[in-house]
Amino acid sequence: MKKSFLFWTLPGLVYFLVMLLIDIFRDQPIDYIGNLIQTVFVIIFFRLCYWAEGQLRKKDKESDY
Repeated sequence: MKKSFLFWTLPGLVYFLVMLLIDIFRDQPIDYIGNLIQTVFVIIFFRLCYWAEGQLRKKDKESDY
């Protein structure tokens, strides 16, 4: 099943915005690059979890036959 671009980037976008809000409320200088790097890792982690779930479902279907 093909997922949209927004499906993959929305968790990262939300994470990025939350990190910006945390920086603002803590009265710290905003670290855009650091937050962006963390956001990329969140998107990659989300994608890997989704891929692993698909692999487990595929193995489960194969074992049912």
